Amino acid sequence: MDSGVRAGLPTEVAEKLKALERENRELRQANAANEILRNASAYFAQAELDRRFKPMIAFIDDHREAHGVEPICKVLPIAPSTYHGHVAKRRDPFRRSARAKRDEVLTIEVRRVFEENFRVYGVRKVWRQLRREGFDIVFCTISRLMREMGLEGPIRGKLIRTTVSDKAAPCRSIRSIASSMPRHRTGSGSRILPMSRPGSASFTWPSLSTPMPAGSSAGGQTGPRMLVSFSMPCNSSP
Repeated sequence: MDSGVRAGLPTEVAEKLKALERENRELRQANAANEILRNASAYFAQAELDRRFKPMIAFIDDHREAHGVEPICKVLPIAPSTYHGHVAKRRDPFRRSARAKRDEVLTIEVRRVFEENFRVYGVRKVWRQLRREGFDIVFCTISRLMREMGLEGPIRGKLIRTTVSDKAAPCRSIRSIASSMPRHRTGSGSRILPMSRPGSASFTWPSLSTPMPAGSSAGGQTGPRMLVSFSMPCNSSP
């Protein structure tokens, strides 16, 4: 006789199990994406600007067995068709572009000239030597090929680095300059910044809260709504 009870888990328990499985699946996908990005950081540290897909393709080649091509392409800014296109060109050299075919020939010639001249030729001398030998090639191509091959001529003098910032130095951004300036507040709570350096004869405190009423004047200007321009000093020393 039928008791009216259906076999299996109750509806509420089944929905909770489905929610837990979905959450576990999303967590596994997030952990896989984080692992892909962590492993890919080593490939992209020395990536070149004119070969931005090269480190991505190398990373996919090394980790496609562990993660698969599609999951990696979802995390990295590269389409699966782009990767498969590079793989097809690598298998069939005749499918490569004319530039890639010519670069393969020029790479051999650039290295030959560099080695024959005791590895002291820079980009300009290698370019001139190839031009003397009859190669119709531009300077920027030699510069790009030598940069990709890691070839560089001797540098006279000391290498000066001008873009290495001091991490211990305080930040002098606009926000930090404004925070270090003296400020006041009016009765309505609006913030006021100085128009000129404190201590000077023309030191004033313009309000930035509301437009000035009609008929008021400042600096010889009148009108129903007047905009006040101001500048913050970059040097706080007197």
